Amino acid sequence: MDNSPGNSGHYAGDIEPIEFIEALQKEGLCGYHEANAIKYIARWRRKNGVEDLAKAIWYLQRLICLEGERTGLTIYTPRPSQSHSQAGMAAIIARKVAAMRREEEEEEDEG
Repeated sequence: MDNSPGNSGHYAGDIEPIEFIEALQKEGLCGYHEANAIKYIARWRRKNGVEDLAKAIWYLQRLICLEGERTGLTIYTPRPSQSHSQAGMAAIIARKVAAMRREEEEEEDEG
């Protein structure tokens, strides 16, 4: 079994996300933040679920803030901070998902 990162089984499709990211980077079209967002979006269904989507959002929010600062364009989006870290966002979402699942289970038990 090949345990290299490109053969992890977390991704599905004809092209690995790393190949897509590298192709974009060769053209100067993909930086660190975009690459991480692509990675987390590509694997969310097969690895960490909503937690990976939260991480993708964190990288996109950070990119929006940095680009806004660079260009002088102000777009309202909370700058990812210590209180809104990847782990923090993922934990909040995970708690909400768990609460929703408990409610569904309680409804099924009652029905």
